[in-house]
Amino acid sequence: MTTSWWIGCSLIAFLFSVPVMDVSAQNRFNQPRARATPRARATPIVGGPENKGEKNNQPAYVPPSDERLRRLHIQFVQEGMELAKEFENRGQTQEARMACQDVLRLVPQLPAAIEMLDRLDAKALDAGRKVFIVKANQDWQDTGVIVLEGEPIKISVSGSWTFKLTRELDADGMEIPKELQEFRLGSLIGLIYSPDGASSSSNNNQDKKNDPKVFTIGKEKQFKAPRTGKLLLRMHDADLSDNIGTLNVEIRGTFKTGSR
Repeated sequence: MTTSWWIGCSLIAFLFSVPVMDVSAQNRFNQPRARATPRARATPIVGGPENKGEKNNQPAYVPPSDERLRRLHIQFVQEGMELAKEFENRGQTQEARMACQDVLRLVPQLPAAIEMLDRLDAKALDAGRKVFIVKANQDWQDTGVIVLEGEPIKISVSGSWTFKLTRELDADGMEIPKELQEFRLGSLIGLIYSPDGASSSSNNNQDKKNDPKVFTIGKEKQFKAPRTGKLLLRMHDADLSDNIGTLNVEIRGTFKTGSR
């Protein structure tokens, strides 16, 4: 049994199992208190540059009533999945993922495409591993990891450190500094720095758009890199010099390594 035969049979069975609105149902749409045509239940798609567990709730696929257009959909999805499988067998993970995503734009809940994306992401997370120690009293620290745009990364953190914030105050106390309000005090934060894409001192709007953005990590974070660049880590604090301790960080995923 060939892969293309299996994909074709599964696809046809799936598409033809989705109810299609008949002519009489269409006519009833214009009448009062008309009943909505039932639709297939969409399966949520997990992934994206966000943390693991977030879902992309796409509308259910409704096959066209025109038989020729329906056959065209089947042909597109079948050939798209065959191409994705071919890319996967060749080790071209990024191309395989793109082919699956194109198929899911047409049929958001197609099980075969969702399963392949999950499988590709799992393989990508096992591609590389690096352990790094982050010091509490140092500014941005280069992990030696160069993340790749679109590739999944998982960061797991263990250990503890001591966060200190000492100020001499009067009876009015103090407000939390603006630069500390975005994330939890003493939390682990990250930054993806690309020398070719970041320029905070430039007045060019495109350069400002490419400026690296700080993001929170905490004990664990899984995401797809929004850009290619060096992964930098540090504690979230305005004055790092009085902090004590270190955290152990494990980085897994598809990435390159470079000298720090």
